[in-house]
Amino acid sequence: MKHTELHINSGSRTWTLTEHQQQQVVLVFDDACTPDARELVFRLMGKEAQVDIIILVKRKAPELLQASLHVIHEAQNTKANVMAASVLDDSAAQDIRGIIHIQKGAKGADAFLSHRTLTLSATAKSRTEPILEIEEDDVKASHAGVTGPVDPEQLFYLQTRGVSTEEAQQVIAQGFLQAVMSKIQDPVILNKVKDLFK
Repeated sequence: MKHTELHINSGSRTWTLTEHQQQQVVLVFDDACTPDARELVFRLMGKEAQVDIIILVKRKAPELLQASLHVIHEAQNTKANVMAASVLDDSAAQDIRGIIHIQKGAKGADAFLSHRTLTLSATAKSRTEPILEIEEDDVKASHAGVTGPVDPEQLFYLQTRGVSTEEAQQVIAQGFLQAVMSKIQDPVILNKVKDLFK
């Protein structure tokens, strides 16, 4: 099992992974997060280093959340899996860049970046920018992302069972975040994150 660490409303910082090191990093951003732009850098410097990065955002605050995630593959057979989920309500706004950089010589690198955003109001705004910088041929690199409102069919289903619109949105938001939250391997950290998003 990978070593797991939790960071709540982290500022800029750099993680360095050495040969064969395996790590899971959970980054949580909520309304207590400062609006400062932050650079989150992961350097996979050793052969077969692996990192899972889980990003969970739940905000109503109007201040813009700005973050740049930069994953740099510097050695052979490194692996990075980035899974991000954001729930934005009221006038919350985010601007998140995700950069996967596979350097020359990092043969066998495997990188995936996914960022899904759920908007609970018409005034919530999201900008996500996935960037792939590939300097080596023998690699795998891909990204996926989607931003959208609550599915009206899900909302209607809950409302027909006596759940108010606001409560239904919160139930849907919890399920949306849970899909990524369930990837957290350390049960103590998982429970901490669940408590934060109650």
